[in-house]
Amino acid sequence: MEDLSQLQLSEEDIKSLKETFYQQAVELIESLVQETLSLEGSKDIGSKLKTIKRIFHTLKGDSASIGLKELSHLTHRAEDLIQAVENKSVDMDGDVTDILLRIADCMSGAIDASRTGKETPITAVMMGAIDDFFKASGTGFQPVMTGKMPVPLEHSLSEYEKLLLSDFRRQEKNIYIATLWFSKDCQMKSAGAVIISQHLPCLGDVIKVHPPLDSSEVESVDTIGLLIASAMARDDVKNLCNIPGVIGDVAIEELREEGGLAVVSNDIAESTRASAKIAAASPTGTIRVESEKVDQIMNLVGELIVGRSMIEQLLSEFEERFPREELISRFAYANSFIERSLSDLQRSVMKVRMLPIDRVFKRFPRVVRDLAKASNKDVRLVIHGEDTEVDKGLVDVIGEPLIHIVRNAIDHGIETVEEREASGKDRQGIIALEAYHQGNDIVIEVRDDGRGIDPKRLKEKVLEKGLISQEELEKIDDKAAIDFIFLPGFSTAKVVSEVSGRGVGMDVVKAVVEGLRGSVNIKTEAGRGTTFVLRFPLTLAIIKAILFNAGERLLAIPLGSVKEITRVFTKDVELVAGREVLRMRESVIPLVRLDEAMNLGSAGRKRSKLFVIIVSNGDRDIGIAVNKLLGEEELFIKAINDRWVSTNIVGGASILGDGKVVLILNVDAIIKKASGVKISNF
Repeated sequence: MEDLSQLQLSEEDIKSLKETFYQQAVELIESLVQETLSLEGSKDIGSKLKTIKRIFHTLKGDSASIGLKELSHLTHRAEDLIQAVENKSVDMDGDVTDILLRIADCMSGAIDASRTGKETPITAVMMGAIDDFFKASGTGFQPVMTGKMPVPLEHSLSEYEKLLLSDFRRQEKNIYIATLWFSKDCQMKSAGAVIISQHLPCLGDVIKVHPPLDSSEVESVDTIGLLIASAMARDDVKNLCNIPGVIGDVAIEELREEGGLAVVSNDIAESTRASAKIAAASPTGTIRVESEKVDQIMNLVGELIVGRSMIEQLLSEFEERFPREELISRFAYANSFIERSLSDLQRSVMKVRMLPIDRVFKRFPRVVRDLAKASNKDVRLVIHGEDTEVDKGLVDVIGEPLIHIVRNAIDHGIETVEEREASGKDRQGIIALEAYHQGNDIVIEVRDDGRGIDPKRLKEKVLEKGLISQEELEKIDDKAAIDFIFLPGFSTAKVVSEVSGRGVGMDVVKAVVEGLRGSVNIKTEAGRGTTFVLRFPLTLAIIKAILFNAGERLLAIPLGSVKEITRVFTKDVELVAGREVLRMRESVIPLVRLDEAMNLGSAGRKRSKLFVIIVSNGDRDIGIAVNKLLGEEELFIKAINDRWVSTNIVGGASILGDGKVVLILNVDAIIKKASGVKISNF
């Protein structure tokens, strides 16, 4: 593969090629981490090592082609490590997994450095670490030398050499490209070249050698390239190329001709050719689109939805003003056609925005392994629902909150091996990640089978820190007390560790989840474990909502959070512990008057009847008293600046067809307020 500098490309072309490499390299490194982690306990180690070697080989060639020679050398050295494991020169154990993961981290860092134009010495350090690993293993395995590679022989043949190649093909001989690396023990490469030249007749008919074995160039290279025609099998040729003390390693590739084209036939080429055939057979294929472009299209769809609302508003006014006008029916038909087309466009764009949650989940085998090792615990990760599709906006930001939850689960939840055995549990703890659709929501659960959360201990801690008074604490039940873990700076850890205990994390989880208009609830049982349930709307951009008035303010609640709407007499509202509640079907539901909660006045107190919207976050139900219901509307959500709204009850805003601004409420924040748990500023 030619270096970019040798090609006649514009700067824009080179930039585009590099960006394509960066994107593909990130995906390859993610696959490398997954395959490496799956080595531990696998019954098919040989196949997985083969896949890892392919990844390294692809990264080596691609990085060399864009001028990242240090990264290419590192991947070449990593191939040596895999070869040593395949040859059983190095035992496949946890130490091999560790160094492969370090190599993946190093490659990722080198790519980031190249992308941002920074220089980094990490590749050289990592290559030294690989050499140290070989020395510590005591195998005597000698890594393959890296250095100046030969010119691709099949692209540099003279007319005479091409005739020779064609003639040998007619004789049905195999055509091989052999790359010979000089051994470290070979102190004089020119003398080694003489030995190689004496050995060549054993291999078959030599078509080309580069560099020529009798040239002075031999001393300055690390490899010799051969183009050979032979009746022998590839492995036999490779074995004959191994000259002790002269050749340190050999790579053999078969050169075949398909449709008049020379094709390299090795494992990598076969995989590439298979992929190409699949792509050719599939007319749809896949294209890469920058996320910003998808966001721009989504914003335009949102603006079209606002425009559609304007047209509907105008149509309604025309019908009232000119009830007998013939053109109105034609106008209504055109409007319904636009509405159907826009709905189809919206669904199509939403599908483009949807990505499998696996893009987030596949980070966690490595995370759990590292955290368990740091905590000296035995933990197994179980993943379900990795194919569940979620909004791109959720994929971009949900990873860190989930890591915080998993970190706390391993450090606080999962017991040590000794504690688990003493309590009759399996010595290996389990962390489970699961994603699924439920109605109009995406639900992500993080479960552990550890010791659970003790609400009494939480109450003691929060009282000790002075975060709540004894009088307020007595009014809070154990279920509500669990939410104290979301207080900033709150921690029950007795010892500060590298994993947790500094009181940083769970408040961040809550802030991020609520920033995505989601909710987080906790289910826990002493001695059995804890489950965090994160619930998000299916889409983060467009929602269906119920519109209503509270005071003189126009407000909306996402339809997916609404369980029912009812109307009650004011006299039916009861007081329990100083709070208003409703009794509905043998259950007691807290009542929130939005006009008072948001300082919009208290006109609702003068009414004999109230409209009540019953909402739920999957764990708790509350009733929201409103002045007037205005119906259902599809809204395009806009983020709202904190300087305009100083309460987290409001999660966003939208514009209606008549130009009015509607505030969209955060149901989870309202439920938290109704529960009386003071863990937020309202």
